[in-house]
Amino acid sequence: AAHHQANTSELLRILAISDYESVRCEDPSMLRIEALLDKPELQIMNCLRYWFDMNDVPMPDHAHLQHILTDIIHGSGDSQGCVRWENTEVRKYRDRLYLLVSAAEQADSAPLVWSLPEPMELPAGHLTAQARNGQGLSQDKAPGNTVEVRFRQGGEKIKPSGSRHTRDLKKLFQERSIEPWRRETLPLVYINNELAAVPGVCVAENYAASDGEPGWVIDWQPTDSP
Repeated sequence: AAHHQANTSELLRILAISDYESVRCEDPSMLRIEALLDKPELQIMNCLRYWFDMNDVPMPDHAHLQHILTDIIHGSGDSQGCVRWENTEVRKYRDRLYLLVSAAEQADSAPLVWSLPEPMELPAGHLTAQARNGQGLSQDKAPGNTVEVRFRQGGEKIKPSGSRHTRDLKKLFQERSIEPWRRETLPLVYINNELAAVPGVCVAENYAASDGEPGWVIDWQPTDSP
């Protein structure tokens, strides 16, 4: 019986690896939902267990797995549903299934002072700035190499460098395929009470470094990936 059980476990593992290879993305914390839906329910659950194990996150119980299958994978459209257990959660966006470490809530909406180029640690990730000529945020327009970091309140607009028009942040985020649950914790860089840069998205026309001018290239790294 033990030998039979071991063989069965090995066969399930081999099947899970094969299924995973057919649904995986370049980012190991993401799977292709459309490819998953081509498989029977038991194979999907077997594949999910392998995915969780490979990403070294806590294994959910059967009830949570069933919710992932029913509410997330089979959920309609870009459902904002989330299945969470321990410090782990699963969400979906645009045919992708996301495995995340539960994002920390932004504790304070008050502006934060950031002195460049020192890195800034935030509940949901960290900001870094690198000096580059002709790229990013103009150093001359950041007095004392100090900026403010704020978070979305709604209705923010920016005129990206090189663009003819002022844009709503909401539309920019949609165009850049920034997942809805990451938009609220993405930090915004302000200078003189004006939105000067959205890390990883754009720099405002009035605050962009010109050719040969010293600039700050700002990067945002969220910490919700396993």
